[in-house]
Amino acid sequence: MNTKPNLTKLSKFLSLPRVVEIVTSRPDFQWADRSDIEHIARHGTGDGKNRFEIKANGIRALYGHSFDQPISYDPIEPPPTLLHGTAVDVGSRHTPHRVVIIVRTRAAHRAGINFYRPDPGLYLSEPIPPQFLDIPTTDRSRE
Repeated sequence: MNTKPNLTKLSKFLSLPRVVEIVTSRPDFQWADRSDIEHIARHGTGDGKNRFEIKANGIRALYGHSFDQPISYDPIEPPPTLLHGTAVDVGSRHTPHRVVIIVRTRAAHRAGINFYRPDPGLYLSEPIPPQFLDIPTTDRSRE
């Protein structure tokens, strides 16, 4: 199973020295140096997601919401189910009543929805129709 990005659609690396120059020119980040940026790129920012790749003297984003042109990954066969992490992570910041969405990924995959795994801790997918989503009910009287 190939989890490396397919670079046919977008493979542009930016000059790492130029990125360092841009970042350190900002007042908030004048303390940073190349090793700080490399550390963040290689180890993430503490959320378990590695969003960048460094090769030689270049750096690029592996995925994100700000691209005009999508980054392409090879499709994978997903596990039977996944939990929607945003529902847990972001939801808990706004309410003590968390909502967990269970994605029936295997069924969605059989129906033609593609799944991707750009990083060992992250799955991406095409839009998933509601018939493949389950929200477990909980007894709130015990909370």
